[in-house]
Amino acid sequence: MEGLAIFPRATLGNGPNAFDWWRCAAAAHGINLRVAFIEDIATGVSGRNMSLYIAGEQTPTPDITIMRGYDMALSRQLELMGSRVVNSTDSMLTSHDKMLTHLRLTQSGISTPATFLVDRSCTYDTAKALVGDSRFVVKQTDGSRGINVSLVSDHSEFVSAAESCGRNMLVQRYVESSHGRDMRVWVIGGSVVCAVIRNSIDNRFVSNYSQGGNATLCTPPPEAAALAIAATEAIGLFFAGVDLLFDGDGYTVCEVNGNAGFRSAVACGAPDIIDFFFTKLCHIPNNVTSVLSK
Repeated sequence: MEGLAIFPRATLGNGPNAFDWWRCAAAAHGINLRVAFIEDIATGVSGRNMSLYIAGEQTPTPDITIMRGYDMALSRQLELMGSRVVNSTDSMLTSHDKMLTHLRLTQSGISTPATFLVDRSCTYDTAKALVGDSRFVVKQTDGSRGINVSLVSDHSEFVSAAESCGRNMLVQRYVESSHGRDMRVWVIGGSVVCAVIRNSIDNRFVSNYSQGGNATLCTPPPEAAALAIAATEAIGLFFAGVDLLFDGDGYTVCEVNGNAGFRSAVACGAPDIIDFFFTKLCHIPNNVTSVLSK
């Protein structure tokens, strides 16, 4: 079976890459996996034909494509060409847009903090009225790794946060009981692989590992595991990193990442996530993952 794993070239700047890890794990499951960068791929249509080029060379359609970045046109064309794309285009589109994520979760009856999509012309007073509190979170609609996520308490902080978010932004209820800590749960094929508790440094608001936070491997309580699985399936993802906030005596879903990294899990001595990925992938029929993406 031929496979293709697609990464953005920026991955090279995130520390040690896992390309060989992906290749070796795939080979153990009978998949010859090629790694390519999004920037080196061209797709096109001519007449009634679709084509795929990698580094200028026309390439046969892979049996399986693993998308480790966001390129919806590329992902969709590979699906139309008959490749089994994981995660699917529709699920990645939903997970990449945080408001679409919250809408889908709410539709599925899954708890999330009160969240509002507003234009950057929104004022602090308006945002405060929407959230119902003078202290709230402002975040980029498609951000990741804790970038452009701010806790604001006044007009000046709000203006500064809004300027970094682009045209639209999210304003969200601040979950004080989870300040500087959350639980990241990795879900693959409907099963929890592992989880960590992430804590910020110097009492900072964000706890992301990429922002200097620390992580400790944990066994998620049954209710946390069930919530993470439900959130993943609601978005339609095969592989996800679900961020849970500690909300009172329970949990609420902050984000569902369809392109989740796992450096923090590896640093904690977590199980072999990529091997588990291929184990699940090779034992779940394609029509099942297609259903998950709807």
